[in-house]
Amino acid sequence: MCNRFTLTMLVLALAVVGAFSAGCSADSAQDTPAPNTVQAAGAGGMGGGMGGSGGESGGMVNGVVAARNNADLKEEDVRGTSAGIMVDRVLAPRDGWLVVRSATPPYSVLGTASIAKGESTNQLIKLTAADSADAYVALHVDRGTPGMFEFNPDRPRQSQDAVVYVDAAPVQVPVKLTGFGAAVIANRVLVMVNDQRILNRSLVVDYLLAPEPVWIRVSLLEDGLPGKQLALVRRPLGEQQSIIVPLNQAVEPGDTLVVTIHADKGLAGTFEFDPGNPLSGIDQPFVAAGVMVSQRIIGK
Repeated sequence: MCNRFTLTMLVLALAVVGAFSAGCSADSAQDTPAPNTVQAAGAGGMGGGMGGSGGESGGMVNGVVAARNNADLKEEDVRGTSAGIMVDRVLAPRDGWLVVRSATPPYSVLGTASIAKGESTNQLIKLTAADSADAYVALHVDRGTPGMFEFNPDRPRQSQDAVVYVDAAPVQVPVKLTGFGAAVIANRVLVMVNDQRILNRSLVVDYLLAPEPVWIRVSLLEDGLPGKQLALVRRPLGEQQSIIVPLNQAVEPGDTLVVTIHADKGLAGTFEFDPGNPLSGIDQPFVAAGVMVSQRIIGK
């Protein structure tokens, strides 16, 4: 009886081992340099596939695991320039992307540059948007449609072009956006706007403190960033209340608006800033302690 029982347990154990091995073979069948998709716990830092939960439950993010000798990005090899973010050297386990993402929720994408498998040098990432002076550069793979960046910060697990992980940590580094923002001491520029019903295409800014002439810029929130411009008005220096800002289109209930305060550093009365090229232009948004002076409101 004892020998028969032992033999039965041995057969069952071998069956379990065989089933486990068969289940793992799909991932290990890839070429050695190619990463495998896994779920990895957040390792601190940014969310949305950048080392945190990104709004998804369980603190888990979808990542692509690579060996240390196949994926590398060092902080000393990444720097901000007036033209964008320059990456002096990066090592990618397969064709992929260098991605600049905001350092503030929802960690929106500010710019991308495609890279080939292996070592790449002197890669410039041009920015199409910005919302603070701080950002991150991360290494992503290109698993979906070749040459098309397919990543949603709100749904990192469902995104094709996921972040690369090495030793359970995302391959990413912090970077300063050189040239973005007009630096100001905290509380020197203030704006207060309440959620409100937008009547007659007019927004009410409840309070503004400006140490010099400024611009009030109102934009729709699109993909987590200031998007289409709805209004632009110039205001003098000083404390002001109940400012009426005319909008160029109607706002639907539930729309999120971003009210941003810009400096007027160039030709007085001429707005010199291109939102699609945020490192250029003189009339930059005010930035205090790296954070853009702005407020988001929801239309009712």
